[in-house]
Amino acid sequence: MDNKTRIFEFLYRNHGSGHNINQIARLVNISVGSSFKILKDLQKNGYVAAKHEKNAILYYINLNEKTKNLFYKLTLDSNRKDKKKTKIICTIGPSSNDPKIIRKLADAGMDCARINTSHCNEKSALKIMHNIRKVSLDIPILLDIPGPKIRLNNLTRPIRIKTGKIIKFTFDKSKNNELYLDTELHRSVKKGHWILIDDGKIELLVLKSKRNSLNCKALNDGIITKNKGLNFPDSFVDYEGVQEKDRFWVKFAIKNDIDFIGTSFVRSVSDIKKLNMLLGYGSLSDVVGDKIKVIAKIETKEAVKNYREIIRESYGVMIDRGDLASETRFELLPRLQKRIIDECNRQGKPVIIATQMLDSMVASSQPTKAEISDIANSVLDGASCLMLSAETAAGKYPVESVRTMSKIAKEIEDDTESKELESTYNLTFTDCIVNAISKIDSLIDIDSIVVITSGGYTARMLASKKLRPEIVAVTTKKRILRQMHILWGVVPIIIEGSIDNITNKEKKKAILAALEKGIITKTNQIILTGSVFHFKSKRTNMLEMHKVNEFLDFVKNE
Repeated sequence: MDNKTRIFEFLYRNHGSGHNINQIARLVNISVGSSFKILKDLQKNGYVAAKHEKNAILYYINLNEKTKNLFYKLTLDSNRKDKKKTKIICTIGPSSNDPKIIRKLADAGMDCARINTSHCNEKSALKIMHNIRKVSLDIPILLDIPGPKIRLNNLTRPIRIKTGKIIKFTFDKSKNNELYLDTELHRSVKKGHWILIDDGKIELLVLKSKRNSLNCKALNDGIITKNKGLNFPDSFVDYEGVQEKDRFWVKFAIKNDIDFIGTSFVRSVSDIKKLNMLLGYGSLSDVVGDKIKVIAKIETKEAVKNYREIIRESYGVMIDRGDLASETRFELLPRLQKRIIDECNRQGKPVIIATQMLDSMVASSQPTKAEISDIANSVLDGASCLMLSAETAAGKYPVESVRTMSKIAKEIEDDTESKELESTYNLTFTDCIVNAISKIDSLIDIDSIVVITSGGYTARMLASKKLRPEIVAVTTKKRILRQMHILWGVVPIIIEGSIDNITNKEKKKAILAALEKGIITKTNQIILTGSVFHFKSKRTNMLEMHKVNEFLDFVKNE
């Protein structure tokens, strides 16, 4: 994408507010001098307006037919060439918490930004959130809340561990021990049990379990640093419901219009129900439409036993392979990953693969061959999203990591197999429509599937089937637009007005919006689907096939 296109597209997509030249240069990563020349040229030709506001010159896009045609011309080729279907989530941290870097991440292939609250407070979380929204109001935000994981929050310095060294954890804060744990573990962690620190990098064997402390022996060398989590693969630690810190972050999410909450260390459906109640939802049936959605992290032995029910109660799941490997046997990880992905696709739920996908790129500009294969196999298994953690939060090469992941995903996606819908006596209208679309695509060349959706349900169900055509999801709600960014193969767009009753007028508006953004062309053959009665959520009952130009000729006077 050239510099002119970058500036033009930025102003077009953020047409609601003006930006001064320094903001534009910083956010699109172009020098001020080059930006000035391009803006003057766009202004001269009537595409951009400059207004004096509060001693500053702010630039706005002129929204007219001429501008829309230029946008279509400039972005069509780059949009179609650069598209990938597997989505990428980037954790924003010290290495990337700057609008200029976040813009680069988005250009490289980031679809969703993650804030890990285990490593920040309210002030730093707000700063990350504001920096994301400076770049674009369309980037969805996943707020990952800590859950009941036990962490070493009291450390003031790294502690070097040597094999055979005796390590003592205390449950008494008054002892002023750096290895203080805020959960009493003597009832559940016994002599002979293992404790793992930092996703298993440090292994400890419990020698004594007393009311106020645990004495352990280090089984390998390592360094313990602040905020690293502990796993207890041999023990059942009884946590008490939703913790106070999680309540705080849920209130933060509600107050700041966050899109997703990722909840850690889920064990059963009741954990999801408690969180949904905290969000104000009485039952799963209430969690539809323009609301915060819950992503359940599957990373405990209990969650593995209950994963089908957890998936059913959640909007989507994240497979946290670090804690999952520590809580179960690491050799089970590939099988568990495949099973959970299959079940998510069967239920029509997005699934995120997380942990060490490009771990070597924290310090190196090149991935290992094993990491390339890991990403490719996750795509082939049917993952909706791939997540980068330390790679983009703290690594030396955040942008290169996203670019690398995008390249691998795009290269392998053509080999992803469509997911067949299982025969069942409980098929819904939407199941039948999705099945029919899959069958049609196998018989005739379809360029795109245009979905008119109020809550994103139809788009989500289509995404889970990993169909060949691109899915263009048209909605009128900002949060729904953002949330659909994590769905496989879905390109969400927003239109103004109402889609409560899908007449030819609404269909025309949706198709014209897709044309304007360069996602479809007038010569495309498309499937159009949605719900004619939008007061009945999750009921797709319309399926039409059109050539775009023929449909537009038919409705041109409506």
